[in-house]
Amino acid sequence: MEVYAQELIKALAKFPEQYTFPHDRLPIVIERMRIAFERGNYHNSGHAIKATCKHFGIKQTYFAINTFLKGDN
Repeated sequence: MEVYAQELIKALAKFPEQYTFPHDRLPIVIERMRIAFERGNYHNSGHAIKATCKHFGIKQTYFAINTFLKGDN
């Protein structure tokens, strides 16, 4: 989540038109994404997800992300 949070901050600055929430709501958005990751109910198409996957060297697919999150890699 630390890497995702850092990448989300970067994505918010670089692509403000694609992220419709104000910067001060960032902690809430990050917490909601943590819950979504745990539930397996998230979108994998955003810039922050893409950069996070690249950071960890995994594909930007649900299978790869879920496998990584479970620690089955």
